[in-house]
Amino acid sequence: PGVLLVPQDQFGPRLDDLAILLKVQEPQARDLVIQQPGLLTHHHETLRARLAALARIIRAAGVVSGKQGEEGAAYPPGPTAIGMCCREPGLLAIQHSQLIKKLDILALALGSPDTPAPAMHLAAGAPTCLLLPATGISSVASTVTTLATLLSITTREAGGLVVRQPRLVAQTAQLTSNMRSLAGTLGISREEAAKQCRERPSLLLLSPTEATQRLKALATVLGVDQARAKKIVSAKPALLFKDRQAVQDALDAARARGEL
Repeated sequence: PGVLLVPQDQFGPRLDDLAILLKVQEPQARDLVIQQPGLLTHHHETLRARLAALARIIRAAGVVSGKQGEEGAAYPPGPTAIGMCCREPGLLAIQHSQLIKKLDILALALGSPDTPAPAMHLAAGAPTCLLLPATGISSVASTVTTLATLLSITTREAGGLVVRQPRLVAQTAQLTSNMRSLAGTLGISREEAAKQCRERPSLLLLSPTEATQRLKALATVLGVDQARAKKIVSAKPALLFKDRQAVQDALDAARARGEL
């Protein structure tokens, strides 16, 4: 409702200021305001200070990567803060002290209360997690506990898997059945399946049906039976995530190297 108190002649200038601050075009700035109308109620200096505060938090946590979908990619703190606010403009609507508190709670949920780095890495890739209510952060903690038990690892290690693959939080209830299915689909032991999932946590996102379908498709592309496809995937689980053309390209490359 505070938007109604903003003078009409200030709408345009404040929208322009937001676009300049986040280094975006006016249409994108307008979309951000639609997502978070309260941004128009703040002066440019306030938003700039909050963006700078977020950048300081990122820098203090030692985070220089975390762009979603690019695990480990070099990513300077300035662009990280801007990118987070573009994906979640609500970050500009909360104060520095609130961000610090949220980060501390998230770090605890991830099993790393002594360092903010894992929590900041997760937030850099999934900035909405810094705006989660208590119940939302509890779900992160629940995922970490489930992963630790399922994969026989520490909570800190489980938290690291969540940082690498934030979508695990939304699938906590399916993690156990997905891993059991993966073991059955590939014909490997539960211990081996757990090892594969520790190395590539995205495997835990595959439902039983999806894992089976991908294995069948891979067998077709490779021109082998499913038993042979299982052995191949057990050695190279990443093949389950490649499309038909990518698998064919990998196959052609392996043949060219004399590996097949």
